[in-house]
Amino acid sequence: MKIAFLNLMDNACKFSPQHTCQVKIASIPSNDKNSKPQLILHFIDQGPGIPVDDLDYIFDPFYRGKNKHFSQGTGIGLSLTKKIIELHKGSITVHSTPAGSTFTVEV
Repeated sequence: MKIAFLNLMDNACKFSPQHTCQVKIASIPSNDKNSKPQLILHFIDQGPGIPVDDLDYIFDPFYRGKNKHFSQGTGIGLSLTKKIIELHKGSITVHSTPAGSTFTVEV
């Protein structure tokens, strides 16, 4: 999970003008006494957002979106991140606007 979280923070910093990102962490108690609480993490950038046409593909291996001019890369980071999170029985989603993107991880 460390690799997945570092990749999300690195991406957020790359695309933010100030090269910073905000991470919010919440813990939701489980109704079942034998279950762990659910963790929700939000990785928030202040970048240009992800074009709507790219959103369905950003987790595909080797996919580089239209905003690839912001940084170099191979297009494997988000696909690897998603795979790691899913192996830990979690999920990842993204919400993007022209004012920035938020990647949400639930585990």
